[in-house]
Amino acid sequence: MSVERSPTELRIEVMSAVEGLIQILTLDVSTPLKSVGESAFQLNQQGADISGGFPGFAKKLYDLDAQIQDELVVRGSEAAAYQLGRGLADNYWMLYPDRPQNEMGSWANLLGEQRYHALVRQALRLSPEIGPLVLAAIGGPLQQWHELAADESRRSASEVVPALHDQGLLWRDLIRGERQPGDLAQPRAKDVWADLKLYRAVFLALRVPILVGLAAAGLLALGAALLASHNANSGLSTAISVIGVLGITSAGLYARAKAELTALLANVRQAVQLERVRRAANLCPAPPQPPPRQLAETNNSRGTSSAS
Repeated sequence: MSVERSPTELRIEVMSAVEGLIQILTLDVSTPLKSVGESAFQLNQQGADISGGFPGFAKKLYDLDAQIQDELVVRGSEAAAYQLGRGLADNYWMLYPDRPQNEMGSWANLLGEQRYHALVRQALRLSPEIGPLVLAAIGGPLQQWHELAADESRRSASEVVPALHDQGLLWRDLIRGERQPGDLAQPRAKDVWADLKLYRAVFLALRVPILVGLAAAGLLALGAALLASHNANSGLSTAISVIGVLGITSAGLYARAKAELTALLANVRQAVQLERVRRAANLCPAPPQPPPRQLAETNNSRGTSSAS
């Protein structure tokens, strides 16, 4: 087990794993990899005093990363997998919380608008491989961290950086298949449905199929009712006769309406399942809630403004 190994043994294990992956991908990066390994060994020997040697190690690691990306550039899914894994890991090991927001390693640099959208694009490119549940477990929390990074008051809390580290480890395990979304402690579907925000989220995500499905089901049910009714006027009777000649029956229309509603309910159930996974995988500290009295005053002021 990794917890039973010393730092030196863990370093050797990591370098062996990286070298093995490089051989599997048939990449030619043996020289920079060896240089990174030697630098990592030297840093490990220095113990706690690593500030002097870290910039050189970071430069060699950057060179290795650049060569790997250059050699993977024409191998779409492999390049996306590498960039996604590295990008999510960067969010915690490269973070310097106190740096100005225009410098590398700052909150804005790692979780700002440009990098956030780049990570989302890489995850979407891998959706056929990782599946919708893992995609939700990445995209949902990543959006929350992106919003936290833009809020100075939230990102300065003491529990934020440790939570981001744990989030990165969870993402790693999910991408590598060491943990499954179903293994996470998910909220009950009943609790999820109790949140009114979910109804809005589900409707916004599925508004087109919901509206189309309900309209189609309604029209099909109406047509079936007219076919089964004997009280239609002459015009409707003629139209119904034409429909009957075309082989359309009330039973067929009812069956089609039922199929439309069944498909719609399946989409809603999937949306709820994805929302449960998003919440289960989200380790981002929630924004502070205003006191109940302040919240009530805010709501009252909004109501007064609307009335005026």
